[in-house]
Amino acid sequence: MQTTWRLILNIGLFQAGWFACLLLSLPWALLVVIGALIVHFFVIVPCDKRLSEFFLIAVVLAVGVVLESVYLWSHALIRTDSSLTPPIWLLFIWVLFATTFRYSLSWLRAKLLLAAVFAGVAAPMSYFAGANLNTSVSLNENIGFSLAVVGVTWAIAFPLMMKKLVPKGSHMSSNGQ
Repeated sequence: MQTTWRLILNIGLFQAGWFACLLLSLPWALLVVIGALIVHFFVIVPCDKRLSEFFLIAVVLAVGVVLESVYLWSHALIRTDSSLTPPIWLLFIWVLFATTFRYSLSWLRAKLLLAAVFAGVAAPMSYFAGANLNTSVSLNENIGFSLAVVGVTWAIAFPLMMKKLVPKGSHMSSNGQ
């Protein structure tokens, strides 16, 4: 499959999965995520890169568990059931997000400052939209606090993950993946 189509497919799978996780019940969201991962690993990821892609996804998921837990403990995010553990659907989104690192977001590896700005702006927008689409998690009554916490942590975490997990020069068009 040509690089352009793989990039478009990568973006599309992430977006479809994001909406599925927010809008569908757990079994259906899980099916969408599993389907997206199957397509990702067998259509987008070259055979010789699958193990390293699995490792990247595992590391990003671990970071996601930590960040989401911090958000819940700090009350930047609030679960309607008062639990302090991240909901599974939110962790599914982290798994799907990780699939974009070496593909549709790989161009940000060479521009880490831009990656920080991008994450610091896009992540709060995503959390705001997500909190409005899924009633099981909401932002703090002080929305500015919630968005600031998410924005600052993402502005730090995303470029660090890109730097550590995505090799330099790994943009899809530069290495023909």
